[in-house]
Amino acid sequence: MHVRFFAALLIASSAFSQQPNATSYSGLHWRLIGPFRAGRVTSVAGVAGDPGTFYFGTPGGGIWKTTDAGRVWKPVFDAEHVASIGAVAVAPSDGNIVYAGTGEQIAGKGVYRSNDGGQSWVSLGLKETHFISGLLIDPRNPDVVLVAANGDRRPGPNRGIYKTTDGGRTWKQVLIPDERSGAMDISFSLDNPKVVYAAFWRAGPGSFGQQSEAAKEQNGFLYKSEDEGDNWKPVGTEGCRRGRGGGWGLGRRPAMAAGGFTA
Repeated sequence: MHVRFFAALLIASSAFSQQPNATSYSGLHWRLIGPFRAGRVTSVAGVAGDPGTFYFGTPGGGIWKTTDAGRVWKPVFDAEHVASIGAVAVAPSDGNIVYAGTGEQIAGKGVYRSNDGGQSWVSLGLKETHFISGLLIDPRNPDVVLVAANGDRRPGPNRGIYKTTDGGRTWKQVLIPDERSGAMDISFSLDNPKVVYAAFWRAGPGSFGQQSEAAKEQNGFLYKSEDEGDNWKPVGTEGCRRGRGGGWGLGRRPAMAAGGFTA
């Protein structure tokens, strides 16, 4: 049985006390929109200005797309022969540009980009990272992208945060706390997209599933950048619950980021 523990982490103060009005969401009801062949979902991305078009990635079924709010789904990544998807992101400034980070339950083949809404894809490298957990696209420039790479199951240098400013032609590793720390998620502040948060999970010796007691106590930590990923500093996570296994994810709202630990 998997037990989830979520710890809200205040990054900037004022908005934390602002609670959403429940009446604003009282008319919302969940319904299953399929598809029924894809299984577990690892990432979902919508298209700005087009509420009926969105994508999702799966750990073993590639990427799927709908243009009619989920009535019909089509697989759009099968030709790449990479079934395991860790992250999908659509450029806020151009809905035709889609990035895919591969590798989730099995190793992937790096980052891919589509310039035509998923009809065709181009490999952008980072194959050596094996498992990609997050993608973040600059809201004004679709060629500026940050990648959260979990890395191989064994400790090594090919993990952390990578950045491109030329649409994936070249990449720079901008953050790697150590060779056991995999980047789990990445998110920017809604108030200022240059402010970026990255969540990490530290693996123990051998593989991500075999951790030392010391590694378990260090599980889950955050970094913050104020210049869109060029420089980073650690963010305190005191008070957040730690445990065996698991990792961190990020959510955001104006002036605040939240980190959640799962086990």
